[in-house]
Amino acid sequence: MSGHKFIHKCTNARYHSNLQALELMRDAELQELFRDAPFHELLLEPGPTILDACRRAEDIPRGPKGYRMVSEGTVWINQSETDNPEQVLIPGQHILTNVLSLLKVGKNNFHVIRWLKL
Repeated sequence: MSGHKFIHKCTNARYHSNLQALELMRDAELQELFRDAPFHELLLEPGPTILDACRRAEDIPRGPKGYRMVSEGTVWINQSETDNPEQVLIPGQHILTNVLSLLKVGKNNFHVIRWLKL
């Protein structure tokens, strides 16, 4: 891919909430784009919630404080704000077709989650 196309795709994925751009990115491109973000491989079990994903990525504290952080809207999944900790992750919305989720807590604390199927 040419440098210009890569930069355009990265800009769309990171700053313009373009989920299609995120879905089309290869692992190496995502690692370059979010180079400071930890990558997690988590087993996709039935019915995980937003709170589960945040805790398993070790991005929020356990207990009431972590629950409150999600409830107060400081958590974003795939560039969409969420404020319901009990929301079950929805394929195509929270889990992209490339089995990735981009988790953001606060302004710039990103985590990339790759969901592993049994």
